[in-house]
This record gives sequence, C-alpha cells and structure tokens, in this order.
Amino acid sequence: MTDAATVTIDTPNGPHRVRLSGDGPPLLVIPGGPGFGTTYLVNSLTELLGDTHQLVCIDQRGAGGSPVGSGDLSIDASVEDTAAVATAALSFLNGY
Repeated sequence: MTDAATVTIDTPNGPHRVRLSGDGPPLLVIPGGPGFGTTYLVNSLTELLGDTHQLVCIDQRGAGGSPVGSGDLSIDASVEDTAAVATAALSFLNGY
C-alpha cells in the first residue's frame, strides 16, 4: 500500500480513524499530544519512511477524525485504545 487509506477501527471506548500508508513492516504512529490528529504527519512521514514501512497513524479519541467516544480520556484508557487499534490493524495488514 503506497497511497494513504483511511479506515475506522472500533474499540470498546469508541471508534478511531486510522490512516495507513507506505509499504513494509508496520510502524505505529501516535501524535505527540492529545488533541491533534495525524493528518499533519501522514504526508511527511510517508515521504520519509513509506518505502520501508507501512505507517499506521492513529487519531486518538477526540482528535482528528475520531470522536470522543464513551470511555474516559485518561492515560490508561488511551493505552487501552492504542493496544486495541494496534491489534486490529495488525490483523488485516499483509502478513504482519
């Protein structure tokens, strides 16, 4: 996959928008702070790493294309969300 594709992954706390781009082993990309989506990262990271990695760029709940959802917005909930998104994303990526 070279062009960015957008998918929605459901987690127990709510849906997450995930942008996929590049080719190779998956690399999970999480924005540096709550409140920012990954749109600003996708193009530059795909240019830098897209030939060697498939980028899995997560919009955290309440940011970018992901709604706030039903769970709290604690660090523990964010870790749970990230683990659920990573597990789901890996299940449909080619061979990883």
